[in-house]
Amino acid sequence: LRSLVGSEMCIRDSHYINVAKAERVYIIGHSAGGKTAVDLLTAREKQFLPRLNSMALADSRMVLRREMSDTLLKMWRLKCRIWATSTLPLDSPVKENLSAPAVSGGTEDHDLVPSKAQASMFKFLQSQSEQKNCSIM
Repeated sequence: LRSLVGSEMCIRDSHYINVAKAERVYIIGHSAGGKTAVDLLTAREKQFLPRLNSMALADSRMVLRREMSDTLLKMWRLKCRIWATSTLPLDSPVKENLSAPAVSGGTEDHDLVPSKAQASMFKFLQSQSEQKNCSIM
């Protein structure tokens, strides 16, 4: 598994997801944390994807990898949202070259997107959890 420098702890500690009793798992990431999450899901899809409900990413720009399965790509498009740096008001749709639906993070400052978009990100995760069929498998 390839990882970003400094992200080894996330990859190494992913065993907590395996042993957790939670039926649903939610991922929130900022910047390189989004790429780390995608790397983890790609490498350990069978372990995590059945329990993954949705992902909320703050200003995470990454290219989807060719080795991603059709199921993982479907999850990415249906269960992931990216809050991107933008001059537009928070949650306004943005047209960026991103593979998941993207909305404005409410600021042009990369470091402030998580705090500006926090409530919106949790609202998105909550809406995903309330869907009758939250499974992506």
